[in-house]
Amino acid sequence: MGRNRWAFIFVLLVTMLLELAVAPEIALGSVRPDILLVVLVCWALLEGSRSGAILGFWGGLMEGIFTTTALGVTAFIKTVAGYVVGELRRRVVTRTVLWPMAVVFLVSILHEVAKFGLWSMLGLEGRPSFRLGVVAGFALYNSLFTLLVYPVVLRVAQREEETFMF
Repeated sequence: MGRNRWAFIFVLLVTMLLELAVAPEIALGSVRPDILLVVLVCWALLEGSRSGAILGFWGGLMEGIFTTTALGVTAFIKTVAGYVVGELRRRVVTRTVLWPMAVVFLVSILHEVAKFGLWSMLGLEGRPSFRLGVVAGFALYNSLFTLLVYPVVLRVAQREEETFMF
């Protein structure tokens, strides 16, 4: 996983707390940010595919337990997202916030398409309908939310590197 498990656990727990307590309060209409997804993308871009996949799995599993989503669907989608985004780390090296914003935008759209696709395959009833305008708003909101999240995750990741070097 990472060099410092405590930093990982801290990021996971704080993210889940924000996802469950803060995200519903800052919703714009029917669009609320997926704080876990934004943190996952930022973490995977900084820490790599293995750490991204692990954060995606545990975060997605916790999200499935604490919300009304189908257990396992979110864990699967977020695990794959964390791994794939972590693989981008090898190909693009940048510390600017524009790259994570673009990746969050794209991953948010793919996340929603995969979620609705899996829900349809599982035959879940009572799921919200797929609306492209809502998905685009969701992706844009997540992308803008990256402006707040990325510097914090970068600082935690840098502190983790400093701890490892010492």
